[in-house]
Amino acid sequence: MSAEYKYDEQGAFFPVFLLVFVLAYAIPATLKECFGRKKKDAFTSCEDKLKHLRPKNGLDKQCKRIPKRYFAIVLAWILAIYLVYVIVQTRSNSALYDPYEILGLPKSSTLDEIRRHYKRLSIKFHPDKVRNLVNTTREEVELHYIEITKAYKALTDDEIRENYIKYGNPDGAQDLSIGIALPKWVVESKNSIYVLGFYGTLFGLLLPYSVGKWWYKTRNFTRESIRVGSVHRWFKNFDEDATADDLLKAFASSDEFRHDSKESVDESSKRVIRLLEERFQRKPSSNEHELEQVLRQSGNVLSGLLNLVSAFGFAKPLKNAMQLTQCMVQALPLDSTLYTLQLPHLKQEDAYKLALHGVKHISQFCDLTPNELSTLLPKYTKQQREEMSLVAGAIPRLCVTDAKVVVDGDEFVTSSAIATMILRVKCCYNKEKVKTVNVSGEEKCTEEDEKLFSQNKETAVGDKECLPAAWAPYFSQRFKPVWWVYVEDPRQGRVVVPPVALTDIPKTSRTVTIPFQAPPTPGTYHFRGHVVSNAFCGEDVLLNITVEVKDPAELVSDVPEKSAKGMDEDSAYDVDTEDDNSSDEEDMDDSLSDMFDTDTSVSDLEDEDEDGEEDEHKKNQAVDEEKSTTK
Repeated sequence: MSAEYKYDEQGAFFPVFLLVFVLAYAIPATLKECFGRKKKDAFTSCEDKLKHLRPKNGLDKQCKRIPKRYFAIVLAWILAIYLVYVIVQTRSNSALYDPYEILGLPKSSTLDEIRRHYKRLSIKFHPDKVRNLVNTTREEVELHYIEITKAYKALTDDEIRENYIKYGNPDGAQDLSIGIALPKWVVESKNSIYVLGFYGTLFGLLLPYSVGKWWYKTRNFTRESIRVGSVHRWFKNFDEDATADDLLKAFASSDEFRHDSKESVDESSKRVIRLLEERFQRKPSSNEHELEQVLRQSGNVLSGLLNLVSAFGFAKPLKNAMQLTQCMVQALPLDSTLYTLQLPHLKQEDAYKLALHGVKHISQFCDLTPNELSTLLPKYTKQQREEMSLVAGAIPRLCVTDAKVVVDGDEFVTSSAIATMILRVKCCYNKEKVKTVNVSGEEKCTEEDEKLFSQNKETAVGDKECLPAAWAPYFSQRFKPVWWVYVEDPRQGRVVVPPVALTDIPKTSRTVTIPFQAPPTPGTYHFRGHVVSNAFCGEDVLLNITVEVKDPAELVSDVPEKSAKGMDEDSAYDVDTEDDNSSDEEDMDDSLSDMFDTDTSVSDLEDEDEDGEEDEHKKNQAVDEEKSTTK
């Protein structure tokens, strides 16, 4: 039996071939969308008391668009259903040979019934008996009669029936015909131009385009999806004394804000700075569309700029970068101290008035009673003042309830040891005060801290609370409130502990562990810790940290020997006796060596005797003189 490969002329296998590939995409994609782990909105489970106050027509309101993958899945299922229909409607030539079906008899028919039925068919379909053929040629009639005769012999003739049972065909073993799942017109010469055009488009255009796009993205974007040109420009122009204005210029010079490659960096930077200055002053923008585009990309660009500044390790630029982020979110000038402008409805002149009465921060605004508010802000309605108080009371502030610096498994902080700063924090609201925390360096590691070291593998442990989106009506994106915690050395102006981000801090308590390496030189070090919000201005927390670093060698020398405590008295006595005997023997040997020293001569001994007599004579004279003076 030989095998012959040919193209699928009737197109029965090609739809099956396509159906396999379509279902290979449609089924997993559908299961993933229906039963897969979906990315939940970070704010769905958070209670938002300010939801009715947030601007409905703000920049962060986007029309809900159906993802493109949904269209792809629907089209795949439509194509799959059409291919199934084509496969069902197409008759395949590979059907099994069935003589009963050809004769039109049931398979339970007896031999006599088969013979009688065949005689009737032979009389009816014999070529010589068929007359007045309509739409049928004589060759078709003869082939049909031969097929009937062949089916009859397959059921009555023993030899032919054996071939049918053994090989599935009365003619015996047949050549195997395997059809390639491509229609024959694919290889026809008249269609070669279309086939070559398809392959040329696929491998000459689409594949190089996809590879080039991937390569361009990897070469021109960082891991944070920031253009490499922007990072190079920031790195080149970085200054360890960079102010907030300098960082604003660096932010505006990013390639993300350029319209195209023809626009120079200076032109783009001036355009962005003009738009942002208008926004800082809360004036109507000269180009709302461009400002919206800048704000939509500002979150990612600010994050990349902060990471670069943090990598240099200078405290002043890091503080200014965080200040720039806060002012960008709240639309406040970089040098503004009127932090009450973060509240709704409040105008700048009224914020000045509040500042003159000592109300500059949100927490101070929360201390005002309704009567005091109506006195200080008479221009506003009662509802507006209530909304101001509601927003002020809902703004979270991070409070540090306890702080210490310890070393796991040690009572002291030694030089170059891996120390851990333990902070216990919570979110404060309304009238709760945020106090400056002092770490004296005398705090000890408690049992709770030791359990924390043995069990904790995360930065923060304890209770967790979902915080709603930060109150930022002038910003284009919704985001969670985050607090950065970092430690600086004020003498050198360097960052000792890089920023650590904290979020979802509860009202109860949450423990934060931040490891860092202690200074290599023993001494007393005074560090300064900062807790800075990424969204709210004027709510920072200061930590005065004192770390006493000791020399490990001095600690070892001060520790008394404890090896003899576990010994019994007999063993201790034996050891002491052996030590005394050994020392006595050494003294005896020294005295004997002095007495029998062969290098000492007789003249030396005589000189020593004369010197001794002179010393005694001088002592006697001194005694006589003392007696005479006494008389």
